[in-house]
Amino acid sequence: PADAQTIATVPTTLNVPGKFTNVAVGSTITISDTGGVNDGTFEVIAKTSSTLSIRTEQLTDEAANPVVITYQDPADSTKTITLDTALAFTRNNNTMVRSAKQLNDESANAVVITYQDPADSTQTITLNTTLAFTRANNTMVRSAGDAITAIPVGAKITIASASTNNASFTVKSNDGTNLVVEESDAITDIPVGAKITISSAGTNNSSFTVKTNDGTNLVVETKRFTDQGTTAAKYFTFTTGASLAFNDNTPSADTIVAPSSTFQDAAGNALAAGTKLVITGTDSNNATYTIASVSSDKSTVTLVTSDTVTTEAAGAGTVTLEKAAGTISSTSYFKGDQVAMTHRVDSKRDFEYDLNAVDPGFEKAIRAMKITLQGVFQTEGGLDQNTDRIEKILFLLNSALDRAPPGGTPPFGLELSSNIEQIEQDLGFDRVLIDATNTLHADLISFLDGSVSKVENINLTEAITLLLNQQLALDASFQAFARIRQLGLINFLGRNS
Repeated sequence: PADAQTIATVPTTLNVPGKFTNVAVGSTITISDTGGVNDGTFEVIAKTSSTLSIRTEQLTDEAANPVVITYQDPADSTKTITLDTALAFTRNNNTMVRSAKQLNDESANAVVITYQDPADSTQTITLNTTLAFTRANNTMVRSAGDAITAIPVGAKITIASASTNNASFTVKSNDGTNLVVEESDAITDIPVGAKITISSAGTNNSSFTVKTNDGTNLVVETKRFTDQGTTAAKYFTFTTGASLAFNDNTPSADTIVAPSSTFQDAAGNALAAGTKLVITGTDSNNATYTIASVSSDKSTVTLVTSDTVTTEAAGAGTVTLEKAAGTISSTSYFKGDQVAMTHRVDSKRDFEYDLNAVDPGFEKAIRAMKITLQGVFQTEGGLDQNTDRIEKILFLLNSALDRAPPGGTPPFGLELSSNIEQIEQDLGFDRVLIDATNTLHADLISFLDGSVSKVENINLTEAITLLLNQQLALDASFQAFARIRQLGLINFLGRNS
């Protein structure tokens, strides 16, 4: 159809073989239990027996009305912002157009005005009066009834029992007869991408995602499917018209009771402790509960002590368990060896090199990162749902990084003392030792190179002269030594007689 987006661009078809025979074109379908991915209400614009095409435009044409817009405060995720404004809705471009005036023309009616008591913030004042509404000057004109003089400028008033102007407004001026209200709040601050919710409109009360916003025209995203395979069947489902009972056993743990062999899987095994049951369709116990144990005949579930139920006789209800109990497996991150090597830097000094990825300093840091990444964000196992992990993560990281032990009780028992700071110091010492030894070796090489250079670059004439002089001196010394050896007492006496 002309107003459906093509499947090649954005998924807009729902395929379930043989299931859509009785679905009429133009009807509205509601999809749920897709994990929030494709939940919503959609208009069917074409179909086969197995495929539905849905309308991609979000809005329907609607004249300007006072509406309320709520959206999350971008500066504070715990707060929402509420705007009272007037919007017209246009289907063909998916646009909400801000109207400057809040009121619609309306003849005099008996209405009810409520506003907060200026003298007591816990109380409201109610007035019954008759007002005519004029859009041109955004004015409510008092015709008869209680005086409106006491309503102060700036007050937030709420109109009820009117025809088309039942909404909240801010008073701009008040002379006792003419109550002028402020024009629509500006929508400029609503950011692109914000999820907004419209209420008090006619056919467009729903939630939308903002695509563009120029302060007057608020364009919202079209409807579309996200590619998603066939939704998996529930792991466990039990539906009954009159046999699901709840027992408040305070101070003991509460129980859920059904016929025997109810709380078991397809293989006949009792549902595992720790899994969560989702209860719907009951009078007062629609919630999610955690199993502590299942009786031997699989008829009774005992809940964890933190989960409580309201006593309820056997009645209708549906119990589902999305998935089987999870399993835990662990694979070591380390696949290398732990061989230690000794490095001898010289004949008298050596050190042992045994650092590898299995060192506790690295292991604690890697374990902290694995705990951080455990589970999927915004699911039951994600870090955002298990904030108690953060203290454990910080303890491991501090223990991995610093020599000083972190304070508090180790969350996983006593940890090995190695840490990255100590590893850095050990590696630094080894490096200094190698550098010092290399310097000694370089000095010895320089000395030997100098000696060789002196020999290679000797002056031959000077060397021969020195050698001849030393030869002459040696000859003279030998001659003197020989003459001395010839001396004796007789020769000495004979020479001196």
